[in-house]
Amino acid sequence: MRRFWLLGVVLALSVGGVLSSVPEDVSASDDILFDAIYFPWVPNNDEINGTGPWHGSITVQNIDVELDNMGVRFWVFDSQTINQIALNNDGEGEEYSLGDALEDPDVPRFDLDANASVTLNAGILGLPEPGSAVAIYAIYKDALGPEAGFDQRAPPIAGVQKQASPQPISDANTSGAHLSIDGYSAIPFPDVAWGSQSDFCYALNDGVNSCDGAGLHGEAGGFDGHSYLPIVQTNTGWNTEIYLSNLDFTAVSSAQVNITSTPSDQQSAYSRNDNRAVESMNIPPGGTVVVDARALVGEEWVGSAQITSTVGIGAVAMRSRPDADMLMINPSAPSLQATTSDAVPPLDGIVAEASTGSYRQYAPLVFREYYGWNTGISFVNLSEERNRVSVSFLDEHGSLAAVDSRTVPPQGQEFIYIPASANVSNSASAGFAGAAIFQSSEPFHVAIDQVKYETGDAMSYLATAAGAKVGETLSLPLVQKGRADGSGDTSGLRVLNPDTSNSVTFELQFFDSAGALVGPTHLQPIRTTLGPHSTSTIYTPDLSGMPQNQRSSAVIRVVDGGGTIVGVSNNVNYTVAGDGSTAFNMVNIHGGYRFSGE
Repeated sequence: MRRFWLLGVVLALSVGGVLSSVPEDVSASDDILFDAIYFPWVPNNDEINGTGPWHGSITVQNIDVELDNMGVRFWVFDSQTINQIALNNDGEGEEYSLGDALEDPDVPRFDLDANASVTLNAGILGLPEPGSAVAIYAIYKDALGPEAGFDQRAPPIAGVQKQASPQPISDANTSGAHLSIDGYSAIPFPDVAWGSQSDFCYALNDGVNSCDGAGLHGEAGGFDGHSYLPIVQTNTGWNTEIYLSNLDFTAVSSAQVNITSTPSDQQSAYSRNDNRAVESMNIPPGGTVVVDARALVGEEWVGSAQITSTVGIGAVAMRSRPDADMLMINPSAPSLQATTSDAVPPLDGIVAEASTGSYRQYAPLVFREYYGWNTGISFVNLSEERNRVSVSFLDEHGSLAAVDSRTVPPQGQEFIYIPASANVSNSASAGFAGAAIFQSSEPFHVAIDQVKYETGDAMSYLATAAGAKVGETLSLPLVQKGRADGSGDTSGLRVLNPDTSNSVTFELQFFDSAGALVGPTHLQPIRTTLGPHSTSTIYTPDLSGMPQNQRSSAVIRVVDGGGTIVGVSNNVNYTVAGDGSTAFNMVNIHGGYRFSGE
């Protein structure tokens, strides 16, 4: 197997790779460190479960973590380009390496100053119909040029995907002309499920394969081609279409992929082999296969999906309810351990949460009867042992409002609908808007559904495990504020300190697309201190200093305290005819599930 593009990993403040095949204007004396994010699917006139057509856009942000005001250049690789790079073939029999792609004038490339962002719709990017997987690769511009004397590190970037139907979406703005919107946060490089044949697995250990593909079911874990979708459903009018994309540049003709669907224990269907549906497929580099859950598992089914692959695969589960124009999207989440076998030492700079003796994940925002919003929580057990997951519901002041738990069968799924949890209420009028902390002795993932049936709105996000601590940041590439009359896209940011004993202080700044500070943080950041288990909510309509109809990005830097922060953003437009809501995770440069070393 020829390994020509990825020679190593950067394990410091971020996880990235090393480019060995670079364009002519890049110094040949040093390898160039890159960062990458991945969108398993960006629709371009796509139909989802009979709804649409759907049109997507991506927003990419340069996160200037070091505050060095350094610009980034990034390239947008669609399905065709990924295929050409992986197979080293331009489609006409000529060699086509990553270096060729970086020089190719037909490959979209963009420059972003520090803290700048750009929104690009599928049409501008020239994505094929009905859509495409997209990989974003970035290097610091200071690394360009034959005389570049740059003390290299990977340039962290972040991204979100927002999509709408039936009209195309422009600059991430939606209106009454749209029936439904949704989106998801890009999968960071550390959170891709790199399979055992991937170049990444060879780069981990000086050319020796460090990934045996055993996942958490043997002596291995981490970057091993195992990923999970906590909820797949075909019940109560919903259906799920799963988009599986080969995002890997490794030179194999196709990824060997299995998707295993396991029903929820609450359907009285225990997680034995005879209750699972398995679909096998081969996916070429850059290719996408769509699995219709209804065809795989039948009607009135709810459960989870496990995905295994020989190379790097990303997936999104698109759950739709056509009669209400509702859509929710969850990307796949990886195995939770970062080492790949007992024989391989832990990666320097990344630690697995297993070393803490328990697994924890955090949901910064959950609702119970909050102005019509309610929350469903879906657990998938990554272990082959029964797994009891406890849930602590916290009010906005950090007080424990209620506790609950579920025992999840081996590799199975369970769920909680918050209205069924007693005493989760702040007041009779407003209901409960709090946070949730999940804990177990075995690994798990959690999806958080937020639904307002009276207006036909629905959105979902994944609970995360890795918080930002002092000196680190959370980023949100897309922040919007509507108009004074209440119309337009509007963002709410929710930040949680999950620490049980330490406070944490953070500073929030908003930037326009050029990277310039905008009100109300153009003079000074919004500085907030959160006590243990406390939350903070920033709602853009409440920010009088932020211009109307504003599109910006946000960076939250932790400046003091022993706690950490995790965050999520809801983005809602009630003038959309149907479902006008989506949710984005705020992630640090380590991803949502990997942890920085000391």
